[in-house]
Parts: sequence; C-alpha cells; structure tokens
Amino acid sequence: MDIVNLLKILNKGDNEIYDIENYNHIGAKVNDEFNMFVKNKEKSITKFSLITNKERLNLSVQIKTFGDVKMNPIQAKRNNLPKVIHNVVKYNNKTIIKDNQLNINKIELLIDNKTYVLLHEYVNKINVINNKHHVKIDLKKLPIYTFNKNDMINIKENTLNQFHLEIKQKVLRDILKTLPKPSIYHKEEQQNLLSDYGLTNNLEYKGIDNEKETKTKYKADTINFKLKGCSTLPNMKKINEKNEKNKKLTENEKYMQNYSIEILNCFDNNDSDEIKYLILNDKLSEIKSQLYKTKLKNELFRFAITYNNSELAIDDDDKSFKIEFKEKLFEI
Repeated sequence: MDIVNLLKILNKGDNEIYDIENYNHIGAKVNDEFNMFVKNKEKSITKFSLITNKERLNLSVQIKTFGDVKMNPIQAKRNNLPKVIHNVVKYNNKTIIKDNQLNINKIELLIDNKTYVLLHEYVNKINVINNKHHVKIDLKKLPIYTFNKNDMINIKENTLNQFHLEIKQKVLRDILKTLPKPSIYHKEEQQNLLSDYGLTNNLEYKGIDNEKETKTKYKADTINFKLKGCSTLPNMKKINEKNEKNKKLTENEKYMQNYSIEILNCFDNNDSDEIKYLILNDKLSEIKSQLYKTKLKNELFRFAITYNNSELAIDDDDKSFKIEFKEKLFEI
C-alpha cells in the first residue's frame, strides 16, 4: 500500500476527515483581519474529497467547515435578516502530497466498513463514532507511490475528454451568468449586507478583508499534457463573430457551438428563469463530476510516469500530442 492508492480508496468510500495533525501550510497565509466566522464544533466533520493539481504531483483534500456569522442586530432587523446566520460554510484545501513530497504526517478519519476492511492493517483504530470507524493513519510509514500499470491510461484520449468537459463547463457557466441566481435572500440590500459580513448569497464565508502574507518563490517540476488545438478554451463571442464573417470554425469551436445549441434547446418556452437555472445547475454538477474523475486519472498518470522506469507507450510520430516535463517558478 502507498499513500496515493490509500487516498484513492478513501476517496471512493463514504469517509470523513476528522482531524489533520501538524499541517504544513504551503501557500501564502491569508489573514482575515475581521473574521466573523464562528466554527460549529458539532458539525466540523467533512466528507473526504480529493483535489488534484493541473500540472504538479500534488494531492489535497478539501475541508468543509460549518459555522455561524453574527450580525449587527440593528442592521439585521433593518434588512429583515436574522441576527445570527446559521449553516454557513467555509472551504479550504489541505495538501497531503506537495511536489511528490509528504506534507502531512498523520490524519484522523471516520471511515465506513468497506473502507475499513480494505485498510485495517494500515490504520490505528480509536473508537466508533456514528457507526463509522474512527481511525488515525501514520502516513510517514507508507511510500508516496508504487508504480501501478493500471494508472497508465490512454492519456491523449483522456486529455481530449477533459478539454471537451471544460468546454461544456464553460458553456453552462456562461449561460448561468445571464440568469438571476436563486437565493434565500432576494433583496439587493440583503445581499449587500451579507457581502459586508464576508458571505455570498449561498452562505459561503469568503472573508472580509483578506490579506496575504509576503509571497515567496520556489521551483518545482511540472508535467503537462499538450494536445494540439487544446491550449485555450474557445468562446461563443468569437464563434459568433466568425459565423457572421463566414469564417471556418475549429473543431473545438464547433464542439462548443453544438453543445451551446443543445443546452438552449433543452428548455420549454414556459420555463421560468428559476427553472432554467436549476436545470443548468444540475447539468453543471454532472459535468463537474465527470471532469473531476478525468482530472484524477491525469494526476495518477503523472505519478505513474514519474515512478515508471520503462519507456512510455507514446507514439513519437504523433505531432498532435506530447508530454512536457519542465521546471517552473511558482509564487506562493
């Protein structure tokens, strides 16, 4: 067992993060000078969700923290808002593997029975909480990654699939921007006051006056998959301009145009903006789920080619696709 495959197993089950010990912060620390968010300790556990990186050997988990935000009672009353906003959500990511190096030594989790059967010899069981096994895993005892030929996917096909999904995601997001966003609080004055307290309309806490500490620079190895014609996402404005001038569209521009037409044709004439928003949001969730799986495959491939000593099964005569290994300068 290695850490990458352990994280894959945790990501598949109904598992939750309980605690992360001695986390090494990897980015510029953000200070929220006027932090209005109060963590709800009873709802602090979050589902295990693995986050990948676009070009580096990084694997992170997303932490979802619940809490409350207290408002000025006079302002709240004036705008017909509660004095305390409950069920506020705050997100941040914790990097477990950073540039192929372990960044977290130990992690506590609540894992389901199926996951426990698979990982029982690698965990230290503490007790049982809500019918789940409360365990601690010492990641230092495991290697980062052991080569697995199953991770050597058809990377060209997967890269194209990812690009097409990103096009679909862009189309859906662009159309969603034209529709009024459903919110518990509809009035502009209410939304402005929520923003003053660091809240979005969907009650996600973003902070009020976030200041990043001094940035530092460092070099890291990157692995990029370069597919001809897939470096930049197309956009509908340029597509429409080309159509007006009878200019030929690229294959990816055709793909975007066809998907945009497909989406716009899925509505009934009597559908309200709210119904349209909900339909599109559901479709966007589906695309995000597919895109997530595709990105994870690409990330596992990065680990596989890094740890595989044999030559890659890539067609050198195929000029439309290449794998680029490069050291880059990053700012954090």
